[in-house]
Amino acid sequence: MSATYELLYFRPPVWSKVDVILLELEFIDAKYEYINGGDDWAALKKEQKFGQLPQLAVKNPNGTVQHIWESLSIELYLGEKHGLLPTDPFEKATSISILSALRAIQDIPRVPPALAPEIRATMHETFIAETVPAAFKWHEAILEKSGGPYYAGEAVTLPDLTLLALYLRYRDIYGETNPVNANKFPKLMRLIETLLAGKLGEFVRERRDPGFILLPTLPSAQC
Repeated sequence: MSATYELLYFRPPVWSKVDVILLELEFIDAKYEYINGGDDWAALKKEQKFGQLPQLAVKNPNGTVQHIWESLSIELYLGEKHGLLPTDPFEKATSISILSALRAIQDIPRVPPALAPEIRATMHETFIAETVPAAFKWHEAILEKSGGPYYAGEAVTLPDLTLLALYLRYRDIYGETNPVNANKFPKLMRLIETLLAGKLGEFVRERRDPGFILLPTLPSAQC
């Protein structure tokens, strides 16, 4: 009998701290419940460790419940427990280095809403044209040598799910100008398309919440 999970957060904003966690839970076919903390997020966060969400409750078969805070810790816990990270120390370190590089750019699209629209538009355009291509050329090279569609060859690991989460959020924000595309990054797109052709495809198409902030234009983007 396996553990079940409760993930406490809010309705995911357009750039969320639970994107990767949800993909992990879906990929491992976990039994889980997503608990929307509601509108009083400030009060709820004060009750949490470090004053932050998300929180993962691990409900073990023996009746005990363990709680984990901070998105990275939750991602790594699920990755370790369910085989989404290598067991060899060197291979694990390599996998985490890829994960770290992906996380380093995941918050870049956040543009302060107080800035003038033309400045916001320029920042987004620079991100699309320069920042992402410069970062992802390294990932394209890694995948070129991996021997399979994924970072670890034929095995899905946590960095693969992190890349998919980034791609989906870029798609939500930038639409057809998504900076991850087949023309520039064929290996990255192969990875993404391979994942979407499997069990995660139904979740992404039918059940994934794209977020409560819609971004129709770059100058007004709320991210």
